[in-house]
Amino acid sequence: MKTYEFRCDAKKIYGVESALGKVTLRVDCDVFPEAVIEIEVTRAQADALENPRATLITAILPSMPKELREIFITGMTPAEWDELFGGGPGSQETYAALGYCFENP
Repeated sequence: MKTYEFRCDAKKIYGVESALGKVTLRVDCDVFPEAVIEIEVTRAQADALENPRATLITAILPSMPKELREIFITGMTPAEWDELFGGGPGSQETYAALGYCFENP
C-alpha cells in the first residue's frame, strides 16, 4: 500500500492508498483545526499531484469542485479562502459537503 506526502504551497497533504486504485488524501484546515478534509482521488491523480509537471490542475482533477482544486493550486482550503476573501467561514455543514470531517461537531 503506497503512502503520499507532498506540499501545495504551505499546505502539507498526506495520503494513503485506500482501495485498489483509490487514494484518500487528507488536508488540515487552519480555520477548523479540529477538522480534516478527506479527498478521494485515483492513484494516477495522486501520483500526478505528488510529482507535478506543467499539467493544469483542471486536467488532473477535472470533476473536482473548484473549491477543493484551490487547495492544490494555492494551498488554501475552502474555509481559509472564505475567511480571507469572503468575510468569514461558513457553517460546518457547508464544509462537510466538501469533505471536511469534524472530530467535534
